[in-house]
Amino acid sequence: MAERGIGGILLIGEPNRPLLEIPVGIDKVGMVIVGGLNPVAAIEESGIPTESKAMSTLHEYSRLTNFQSVLR
Repeated sequence: MAERGIGGILLIGEPNRPLLEIPVGIDKVGMVIVGGLNPVAAIEESGIPTESKAMSTLHEYSRLTNFQSVLR
């Protein structure tokens, strides 16, 4: 998975079983990884208040760049 750029795994569920009350399809497994608001949720759950503001914009798809190429 590291070769595919997937890191920061927090939790892996059981096959065909819900993970954190989220349904999982047949012959699939749920996985929670660090990203998005997961770290912020952990902070909130420990009793520290946070404030989140979503960022969004429209961007021409053809102008997007592979994230890995930016790291090189």
